[in-house]
Amino acid sequence: MFILVSLIVALYSAPLLVRLLLVSTVLVVLFYKYRAGYWKRRGVSGPKSRIFTGHIPEIYDGSRHMATRLRDWTQEYGSVYGIQQGFKNILVTSDLQMIEELFVKKWLFFQSTFFIFRFRFDCFYGRKLNTLAPHPEKDDTVNTFSARGIRWKRLRNLTSPSFSTQSLKATFPVVADSIESFVGRLESRAGTGEEFNIHPIFQQLTLDVILRIAFGQKESEIGEHEDVLKAAKAVFARDGVTGIAKLGDVVPALRPVIRGGLKLSSSFTNLPINFLVRHLEAIVNQRKEDRASGAHDPKTEMDFIDTFLDAETNEEIGDRFGDLEQMPKVQKKLHAGEIVSQCVLFLLAGYDTTANTLAFAAHSLALNPDVQKKVQEEIDDVCPDSEVSYGQLNRLRYLDAVCKESLRMYPIAANASARLCMRDTTLGEVKIKKGEYVQADILSVHFSKEIWGEDAEEFNPARWEDEMKRSNLAWLPFGAGPRICAGQRLALMEEKLALVHLMKRFSLRRTLNTQASGRGCRKRLHISGKARTRRHFRSSTEGSTCEAGA
Repeated sequence: MFILVSLIVALYSAPLLVRLLLVSTVLVVLFYKYRAGYWKRRGVSGPKSRIFTGHIPEIYDGSRHMATRLRDWTQEYGSVYGIQQGFKNILVTSDLQMIEELFVKKWLFFQSTFFIFRFRFDCFYGRKLNTLAPHPEKDDTVNTFSARGIRWKRLRNLTSPSFSTQSLKATFPVVADSIESFVGRLESRAGTGEEFNIHPIFQQLTLDVILRIAFGQKESEIGEHEDVLKAAKAVFARDGVTGIAKLGDVVPALRPVIRGGLKLSSSFTNLPINFLVRHLEAIVNQRKEDRASGAHDPKTEMDFIDTFLDAETNEEIGDRFGDLEQMPKVQKKLHAGEIVSQCVLFLLAGYDTTANTLAFAAHSLALNPDVQKKVQEEIDDVCPDSEVSYGQLNRLRYLDAVCKESLRMYPIAANASARLCMRDTTLGEVKIKKGEYVQADILSVHFSKEIWGEDAEEFNPARWEDEMKRSNLAWLPFGAGPRICAGQRLALMEEKLALVHLMKRFSLRRTLNTQASGRGCRKRLHISGKARTRRHFRSSTEGSTCEAGA
């Protein structure tokens, strides 16, 4: 009591500015303390939230994958609980009914009036974005991943044809040629007899593929774009921006200032994302010049850039974002900033997710030699020749099951499955308020014994022999609903074709350094390989993380 009285007397006698500062500090602390109890006041359980940062230390903890941490919390607090990322209130769920409402049922709704049918965006058409991401409605550099509403539909409509069956068949020979170069690099390394990390070579492969099918690179140049690869890796590692992102999470008022500062500094700072933007701007500008001079004919050499440039306009597009607005006819047009942003998205998503998926698939095959042998037998039976056709690839049912099982156990983009609530609603029996976020706990769904059986923790491709007995929402490596990853078919085609050629020439086996599980791991996942002819090699795959989707 004496100390309290002394503090009051000291405060009363202090200068006005000091008093205001002290009172303001106390009020700010009390406000943040009140916010930290948000989910508790809502009657939702969850891990204790820190006063200022909430659960930011766990979310940005580089030693443990966020998807693994969510699963740990689910085991402790149940299928529905709340966490906080600074000012972001996030409801986490692994309940399939709630996930279906989140991704499908409450994304869009149809309405008919006097036989006029129209649809409107509903509750969960916005994504949970990084604090530093451009504003999804106002910024001119938004891409398909971050956009929402009419703008998202416009961008999605423009990009979807690039992943049609016809487009995949057209790109198949290019992908196959890059994979031949990839296998050649493995064979040259195998001759040394020394252990090496195969994951960087997977990354070189997938970068080579996306540069060829999306950005017009003529021949395979695996290993010749280390500057681009280094920058892309750094983007996913959030080099140079993690501290700024945390600050934006804790103090939302600073987000526009931070975004503006990063945008203004983009031309002279060395942030990895700025390097990629400048690199792709140069490619786009060069393509414009080549089209104008006749050096490039889009009718015979069509790629993603040509698709985007054909849609370029300087006119106002007139997107409308209100969730109650009638959906107008969507214009297939792009602004210059959107073209570059789309290219950045395609580059990052096209290289990273597929490389990591390949790494985990190779790791799974090394840990399960019986599965690997069965894959090789199927490949030898269906694809006896050195060349593999698109049709043959689609007949490899067991390989398809292996890829799906690997993605079940190692869902690469699990953190991209969160949505922003755009209006007050409910999920199941839980009330969700506008401005709150809902995160699907993909890993808990993928390892649920109720869904997958008692062997849910085991790698078992045979479980895919009967997919009809499970909910469509039980397997979510690419998301679900209208915003499911647009490039999933391309990614799976590339993964399976790479594994076919890998399994045709090599056998993978574990070493003493091989970890029993790569789940949530950011360290090397050691395996060794043995050529099915005469060469031997040791290798290791390295797991890493990313967000994609559209």
